Amino acid sequence: MTIVSHAHKFIFLKTAKTAGTSIEVTLSPLCGPEDVVTPIFPLEPGHEARNFEMGPRKFVNHMGGRQVRKFLGEETYNAYSKFCVEREPVDKCLSHFAMLKHSGDHAAEDVPQSWEAYVERGKFLAEHKRYTDEDGSLIVDRVIRYERLAEELAEVLLPLGVAWRGLTSTAKSGFRKEGVPRRDEVTPEVEALIYKAFEHPANPYFG
Repeated sequence: MTIVSHAHKFIFLKTAKTAGTSIEVTLSPLCGPEDVVTPIFPLEPGHEARNFEMGPRKFVNHMGGRQVRKFLGEETYNAYSKFCVEREPVDKCLSHFAMLKHSGDHAAEDVPQSWEAYVERGKFLAEHKRYTDEDGSLIVDRVIRYERLAEELAEVLLPLGVAWRGLTSTAKSGFRKEGVPRRDEVTPEVEALIYKAFEHPANPYFG
């Protein structure tokens, strides 16, 4: 999901397993009729996609900042408040594994059925390239910590005139079921492996 609000002059870049769908479902009705709101799947009540096609250019779900900047142009991109959300790396991977294992929307033969298989596969959700430039520099104004989501979203949105009253959706949650370890059950060796994959100065957990 990408949101470009011309009405409130902000850009929301969606990262995975950071309540992104819940944020976009809540923000959609607060955006103006000319704002860009990309489609989501599965559909969620209250979410209205609009204006995501600009001739041959199409804003899409999980679009990175570099591409959004290219579509909008440097002047508009730089003038808007830009934010995304990050999550503690191990917790993010546990949530990712739970979704792959238990969400029917992600069923496939190559989906790991155990945490050990997920770790061995090594396809972690390090996403700093979504919010950094080619040289690794930040191209957003705020990387919100998932653990402080409510407070930091309010800090970003309220000064922009958004009628933000907190999340009204819990979309794509509830996948933490059997077969998914607790955070305190992850071994130090696996934690170190995940942190190595995520390590980047733009990630707020490595500042």
